[in-house]
Parts: sequence; structure tokens; C-alpha cells
Amino acid sequence: MLIFGYQLLTKGLFGDSIFYSAMAQNLSNEIGTAWHLTNSGHPVLGEFYGHPPLAIWMFSYFIHLLQEAFWAERLFSILNLSFILWGMSKIWKLSNPNSAPWSTWWVWICWIIIPINIWSFQQYMLENTMTVFIVWSVYFGLLASQQQKHKLGISLMGLFIFLATLSKGPVGLFPLVFFLLYWLVFRSISFSKGLFLTSLILGTLLLSYVFLFLVEPESFAYFEQYYQRQLINSINGAAAENTFQERLYVLEWLFLEPLALWIIAFLSLSFYTFKKNFISPVSTSKKWALLFLLLGLAGTVPIMISAKQGRFYIIPAMPFIALAIAHLTQPILVQLLQHKGTALRLKIVSYLGLLLLLIGITIPFLRYGAYSRDQLILEDIEMLSSKMKRNEKVLVRTLQAAYSTECYLVRVGGLSTSNSMWAKTAKEERNNPTTYLILEKTFPSKSFYQYQKDTTLNTEWLDLYTLKPYFQKLKDERLQEEPMLE
Repeated sequence: MLIFGYQLLTKGLFGDSIFYSAMAQNLSNEIGTAWHLTNSGHPVLGEFYGHPPLAIWMFSYFIHLLQEAFWAERLFSILNLSFILWGMSKIWKLSNPNSAPWSTWWVWICWIIIPINIWSFQQYMLENTMTVFIVWSVYFGLLASQQQKHKLGISLMGLFIFLATLSKGPVGLFPLVFFLLYWLVFRSISFSKGLFLTSLILGTLLLSYVFLFLVEPESFAYFEQYYQRQLINSINGAAAENTFQERLYVLEWLFLEPLALWIIAFLSLSFYTFKKNFISPVSTSKKWALLFLLLGLAGTVPIMISAKQGRFYIIPAMPFIALAIAHLTQPILVQLLQHKGTALRLKIVSYLGLLLLLIGITIPFLRYGAYSRDQLILEDIEMLSSKMKRNEKVLVRTLQAAYSTECYLVRVGGLSTSNSMWAKTAKEERNNPTTYLILEKTFPSKSFYQYQKDTTLNTEWLDLYTLKPYFQKLKDERLQEEPMLE
């Protein structure tokens, strides 16, 4: 909580997070539809087909419920985090049924010390939601592998993989290899059975998509656009000289992000090798460690097929890397805790942990309202949006950071942004001008003769212009005449 909460209640988001949040905000305000998402009326950006829409849908309900994107983001992140940690603890108990209760905390610590995990849950990332579904799909697969609720486990695993892919695309498919890896490591099932179970899960996944396309015909057109615009371009990539090198970035991140875990793993293996009189190797723990390590690799290495790379792409695989290291190290921790004086040390550690927990709960509230990024843009937008009602339509014209500006206007002010004016004819704009216009200070304003600058705002970067009273009066008269003409 101390690490996670430091920036939890601060303002400012990563670029992709602003974009997704703006789309969810618009959807909650009935701007766009479930299969026609948009972050603004921008004529270039247009409708969004960059990723499957489930995570954005879910977040839009949170915004609709709370009527505030900031708190909706925080609650949504905390719930995603909670479900991931809960799912990891369930997997841990199934794979290590005789473990002590405290060992669950060790699993969580192994996951939390991976920096990219903490960063992602301080943002609104689609990977967060996808990771929830992936972790629980593996849990249900593990349940089925141990002959507990076999048919239910297989069905739910297929369904949760479907939900994972509906959140962020093909990256969510890697749990499909679970039973083949289970056969490879444990040999408690035959290869043919592993293949059969995998085919059942794949069948459930495909049937889920067929059902979706039949019930929601628009979804097929959405995924057709997604395939053409996103998947093909991501795989082919740009014709750059260093494309192959860029595809290898995922291996670099896989080494650097969980570096602390790799060091712990190396020390543990050294302990097993040179301290055999202190602790004997536990083959079952090592097998579980190998299974989860292979599963983590299955979730990262195939990303090399894409020329488009991002450090946060490895987030869905990190719970399994953490589980692998936890299985490898847990027997050593148990042995260490059985020595004399351990109870006193454990008591001291418990008190220290409680103190850190209290500090971790307090810090987010002490930092509430601070800016973690984009302070200049946010301060201006907060002042600008205070002059307008929520859902008000505004025209935006900037020379720099237009992408962030429009998305923040939607997310922070709940405004409906549009650059569609620049595609209109002069006659259309004269007949029905937009009441508000936002210009970057360096942008020439002489063309906007219908608007007057709001001089009451002391902004640094953006200026607010409102329709002059004469033109506003003409607009109001036309709006009153239109119903009469109809």
C-alpha cells in the first residue's frame, strides 16, 4: 500500500490512459455507442478501433455510477488490483495446499516489487482488467487439472480467456497453453488429454465469439476494423531499419522489470546448491516454479511478433513470474522461520509491517490533489471547465499536445470536444456556431471574429473564448425557429 498509494490520488495520467478514460467518459455521457467509441469529435481520430472494448465499457459504468472520472479511475484500479491479488492467492493455495497462511503475503510481495505493476495501477490501463481475467482463467484451469469441478473449470477458463481477449486482444490468449505446460512439467496427465482439454477451452472461446457476433451484429464490423487497423499494422510494423531490434525490447523488459525477482531466484538456487545440509531440494515446489515461469514466458515472448512494443505489455504475465519465484523461495523461508529467535523476529516484522500499512494508507490522502504529470495542462483545464457546464460542447484548436488537451477536457471537465468545425463550411458555422472555443495562446485568433476572449481567467497555456452576445442571440433565435419550421 505504501508503494501503490504514493501516486494513487494525484492528478495526471499516462497518454494512453487519458485516451481510454475520455472514451469511457463519453460513452457514459451517451457520446458514441458500445461499438462506436470515440474520445472526441476529432475528424482525424474519429471512431476508435484500436482495442476490443470490454475494459472501456466496464469503466464507463463506474464513471456513470460515480459521476466523476478521477474517483472512478481510482476505484476501478483498486478493484482490479484486489481481484488480481485474490486470484493469485487462490492459485497459490491450489498449487501449495499445505502452505502457512503468511506465505500468501510473500506471493503478493513478489508481485508488488515489480515496478511496472505499481505504475500500471496508478494509471487506467487496459492491461489491468485483462490481467484480472487471465489470472482467474489460470485458476479455473488449475482447478480442472486437479480434477476439482472438472467441467466447470474448463468452461470458466474458456469464458475468462474470452473476456481477456475482449479487453485487450490476442495477448490474452496465452493461458491456452496451460494444460500443455502442465503435461510437460508434471506428466500427471497424458499429452493427448492435455491437447483435448486445450481444444475444449479453445472451443469455448470460439463459441463465445460466435454468440457475440450473433447477438450483437455490430460487433463483427468492429472486430473487422480492429483486425485491419490494429492487428495487421502491429504485426507488420513500420518499415524502419531497427524494427527487429524493437521487437526484442520485450526481452529486455522481461529481464529488467522483475530484476529483483531474478536476483532472489539466483540466490535461492545457490542456496539449494551449496546449503544441502540446511535444506533439501523440494521437487514439487521446483516443478510449480517451472510451470509458472513457462506460463509467464508464454505471456511475454510471443509479443516479439509485434513491431509495436510497450513496457506495459508484459503486465499480464507478471503474476505468474511472481508465483514462480514464490514457489522457489517458500521452502527456504519456512526453514529459516523454524530457527530459534524466529518468533521474536517475526513479531518485530509484523509490527513494522503494520506501521508501513498505516503510513501507506495515510500518504495517498496527504498527496491528494498533487500533480504527478501534465500540471500546466490540467491547471488550465480545471479553470476553463469551471466556466462551463458538464456535457457542454466546445471547439478546440491547439498547435501542441492537442491529443492530451482534448482528452483531459473530456475527462476532467466532462465536456464534449470537437474539431469538426474545421470540416464544416463557413455557412454552417455561421448558422449554428458553437458557444465555446478553446485556443492555445500562440494560436492566431483573428479568424474567430464571432468570439470574445474571457479575460477573467489567469491561464498559462490555453484561452477560453465565448460567442459574442450578438451572435449568441442570433443562434438562440434560429434554435427557436427550427421547431416551428418542423
